[in-house]
Amino acid sequence: MDVYRNVNLSGDMIREILEKKPFYKLKVYGGSMLPLLRHGEEIIIRKIAVEHLRIGDVVFCQHKDQFLAHRVVLKMSEKGKNTAVVTKGDTLTYLDPVSTEEQVVGLVTATVRNGKLADQTAPGIHGFNVVIAMISSFGLYLGYPLIKLNQTLGRGRLPFFIPLLRMICAGPTFLLALCAMPIIRLLSKIRINEDLRAYFIATTI
Repeated sequence: MDVYRNVNLSGDMIREILEKKPFYKLKVYGGSMLPLLRHGEEIIIRKIAVEHLRIGDVVFCQHKDQFLAHRVVLKMSEKGKNTAVVTKGDTLTYLDPVSTEEQVVGLVTATVRNGKLADQTAPGIHGFNVVIAMISSFGLYLGYPLIKLNQTLGRGRLPFFIPLLRMICAGPTFLLALCAMPIIRLLSKIRINEDLRAYFIATTI
């Protein structure tokens, strides 16, 4: 499943919490951000304005009744100010809807795997995130001819369409992220923000 959900709270309720507290922790569901996020793991988000988002950031957004925790691959500006972003799941073959200030709930600041905290905003990680975002975007251009061919012939006329499209569009991104993950995990644990660590300890006990 490609959608990340919190069945208990709405986006507005999470925003209200982030107005009072620096972080909020919730579980994610699906495999669209493998290997960074696994099904059933926890993420910690913090409040952020759209204008401060960067290419490669993983952002938590709400589109109608769906929540997405996906990577920023494109920024949209107006009069020199970033007003919206386009996100994409690392293992998906399509872009998400445009996310404006109203859709952005928060920035994925940390992940929790096997009870251990990993700070995704630690020094050195952003460079890897930018490269992953670039490869992810480029994969869509490589798969575009296949998408157009399938549209021309009609849906269902290419039985190999989905597997091949996933291999072309999402394969390089997944392999790059998989190879980089040991370094990213190491960097994410070397220097953890003290406020983040305190929040994690307080919500884990």
